[in-house]
Amino acid sequence: RIILGGGIMAQEYVLSEVNRKVKAQIAPGLRIVEIVPAKLANTAGMMGAVSLAEKLLA
Repeated sequence: RIILGGGIMAQEYVLSEVNRKVKAQIAPGLRIVEIVPAKLANTAGMMGAVSLAEKLLA
């Protein structure tokens, strides 16, 4: 499984295009690879910063 994040990945057509391009370029035995959007989407960086701040201030 490959997890991609960031604001651009919020667009469904981007994810489907990435999947299509990757599957066209990789070896047939690897085409079972699943490319999915990050669950935290565009907030992953902010959530990481909050977590770090909590640890540093505790």
